[in-house]
Amino acid sequence: MKPARPCDGVDSASENACPGHYDERFTVDDREQPIDEVIKMFSRTIHERLEKKEQQIVGLKAQIQRLKTLNDNLRTNMMDKDQVYGRQEEDNKIKGHVDALFRDIKASVNKWRRNSGDRNPPLVGEIDQDLFKLCGQVLPCLNHFDELQSYLESVDPKKSWRMFYRGLLAAIVTNRTFRSVTLEKTSGHDFSLGKADHEAAIGFLELELMKLGNLANLNNWRALTLSLFEARGRDPPLWSRDAVHQMANYALGVLCRWLSPSDPREMMDDLVRIFKHAVLASTLMRTQRASWTLWFPEHVQMDPYTMREADQEEEEEEEERREQDGGVEAHGMASKPERSVRIVATPVLFKRGNADGELFDLPPAVMKKAEVKCVDAVPRRRRRTSSESRSIQKDSPRSSKGKSSLSRSMTESKSGDSRKPGFSFFGKKQ
Repeated sequence: MKPARPCDGVDSASENACPGHYDERFTVDDREQPIDEVIKMFSRTIHERLEKKEQQIVGLKAQIQRLKTLNDNLRTNMMDKDQVYGRQEEDNKIKGHVDALFRDIKASVNKWRRNSGDRNPPLVGEIDQDLFKLCGQVLPCLNHFDELQSYLESVDPKKSWRMFYRGLLAAIVTNRTFRSVTLEKTSGHDFSLGKADHEAAIGFLELELMKLGNLANLNNWRALTLSLFEARGRDPPLWSRDAVHQMANYALGVLCRWLSPSDPREMMDDLVRIFKHAVLASTLMRTQRASWTLWFPEHVQMDPYTMREADQEEEEEEEERREQDGGVEAHGMASKPERSVRIVATPVLFKRGNADGELFDLPPAVMKKAEVKCVDAVPRRRRRTSSESRSIQKDSPRSSKGKSSLSRSMTESKSGDSRKPGFSFFGKKQ
């Protein structure tokens, strides 16, 4: 604002100056002094706020650093955990290994059947207890071993013999290379542990842990022990080569009771490849904190929840779609007629728990159904009692004594299994 001009004839320095007269003694700085104070006050306020924000930023940076440190420690712990327990693989990868193994068995058996001639069934006197057990796993309805040929050739002989060979080899591979442990039953061998004394010691400790009734702790301990034995890596150690050849040689001897291979060396090479694949799959399953189990069904009645009939994938897919749409579950469907299992070609693959060693209180999931061949169920004949069997043996000729005793041992072993509560992953008696 432009200052007023001094009045004419009046002394600007006198006390009688005009009220509107501009006094040069009052400078601009003196008149704007309050504004500077306001500005300074706002400056101090802004500065204080900036200092608080800077302190907050410093605190956030420190918190971020702490979180980063915790994250790094967690990552390190997870890496150490994977190193201790072994890498926890996805379900599809483990299932893929098992699928590939049994596809290899199927392809190899088909090739052997094409390239070799068939022999007559072995004499009853040449059958040992191990072969009895194998045939019992594959042919659950077979009562007498001398009926094997008629048993297989009664329905679709070529396919039945082929499935019998597949099941026989699958049973050998499962029993020799896969160790299945639950709180109710154990089977197979811990091939991955190597030496027999190691397996015996681990087996003793397993039984002690099973008495505690905690499957999660048991399986965590199993995963930890194998990872300690496998400190050098995931590939089979050198000692396993001899063991693989021994198992392959045993399987060759069993299969050659019926098959006459044109080139035994080629068949042996195929068996070695199959057992190597089985060892890798078994080792992978053994290192998981979840419980993976391969098991041959022990009941003779068709169970669509754990079994599927050969060459019926379309029906299985339809049942799965029905389940997803909210329909009745496959194992609860009563519209289908009862079927009896004649041949079991592959075992069931179960999974219980998860990769974190949790959820063991939930029922196990069927990851892969057993492939079976079934017929319509017929009323079972009454089994002979032990007194009736002794009476028949006493009256039988001496020449058939060995045959009758072996047949009776097969019958009694099967009837004994039916009297005992059957193994079930679902806590039911079969």
